Amino acid sequence: MKRAALAGMIVLGALCMYREAPGQDADTPPEKLAELPSGAKVRVTGKYGELVGHELSLVDFPVPFLLNQQELLKKLLDFKSQKDNLVVMGTIVESPGGKAVEVQDLNPAPSDAEVFAREFEGTLKVDEKERGRAMFGLLRRIALYSSKYRDPECQALARKVAAECVRADTAALGPEDFAGRFQRIQDVQAQLRDRGLIIEFLVELDKQFPGRAEVRDALLALNCRKYQGRWVTYEEFKRLEGFLVYEGKWMLPREKDLIETMKVFGFMNQTNLILRKRTEREYKLMAEKGQVEDGMKPEEVYIALGFPDRVERRASVQKEFDQWTYGNKYYYFYGGLLVKQPAK
Repeated sequence: MKRAALAGMIVLGALCMYREAPGQDADTPPEKLAELPSGAKVRVTGKYGELVGHELSLVDFPVPFLLNQQELLKKLLDFKSQKDNLVVMGTIVESPGGKAVEVQDLNPAPSDAEVFAREFEGTLKVDEKERGRAMFGLLRRIALYSSKYRDPECQALARKVAAECVRADTAALGPEDFAGRFQRIQDVQAQLRDRGLIIEFLVELDKQFPGRAEVRDALLALNCRKYQGRWVTYEEFKRLEGFLVYEGKWMLPREKDLIETMKVFGFMNQTNLILRKRTEREYKLMAEKGQVEDGMKPEEVYIALGFPDRVERRASVQKEFDQWTYGNKYYYFYGGLLVKQPAK
C-alpha cells in the first residue's frame, strides 16, 4: 500500500472516531457509497480534496460530490483544500461517471488535530504499564498524517505525544532497563523527524545512564558534541564559541563586519577614502584625550585607544585595508588613514 493512501486511511480512521461519538448520526462508510441505491440519504465526514467545476472530491472517497446549489459553492469558499474537514449531507444519484452524491448541505468538521487531541486525552487514561505502547501507536498515526499534510498543529501534538510516550515508558520500565528506554527513543525517532526533541530524550537518558556508548554515538550522529561537560548541538556550540551565521556561513562577528565594510568600500572612490581634515596638532590633541576621528593615522589611533587586540589586512576591489579589532569594535585604515570606525 502506498504511503499517501495509507495516510489518507489514517485520517479517515481518526475522523471515524469523531463521527461515531454518542448522540451523533453515524456516517456512511466511504466504501459503501457506490453500493447504495439512487435516492439513498447519506452523511459523510472527510477531508476537502479539490473542487473542479461543480464537483467536490473528498480525500480517499470513491465518488464525487455534486454542488448544484450556488449557495453551497459560496459556502465552500470558507474552507481550505487539503486542510479542512467537512461534514457533507446529500443523496445518492446516477451521474455519467457512475454513482455520485448530490449535496444538500455541508458544514465544518473538527480538524485532524482536534480529533487526534481527543484520542490523546483518552490514551492518557490507559494504565501506565500499557500507556507507552498506546501512545506510540497514536504517534505513528499522527506522524504518518503529518508527513502528508504538514499540519503544524498536528506536528506540535506529535511532539507532545512523543514526550508522553517516552515518559510513560520510563515510568513503566525497571530502573535499570537502559535497553528498553533507548529502544523506545529510537522507535520515536523513526516516526518523528524532530532532531531537537530526540536530542532532549538522549541527553536525559545520558544523565540517567552516563557513559553509555549507544547514547554517545546517537548524539554524535545528530551532530552534537560535548562542550564544557554537557551535550550541545553543533549550532549551539558555534554560538557559544562566538560565531554567527551570515550569508549562510558561520563566521566571527569581526569577519561579518569586515565583509559588510568591504561592500561599502567597493562603492567608494579614491577621494572619498582620504579624510585628513585637521592639522597634525589637532589630531594629536584629540588622540591624547582618547578621541578618535576618521582621517587619523594609525599612530594617533594607537595613542587614543592603545594597541589593538588583533590586526588583519584585507584586499577588496584593488584596495587594501587594515582592520584593527578592539573587543567587539572594529576600525579600518586605507592608505595610512582611518576611514571607518564603529558608530557611536
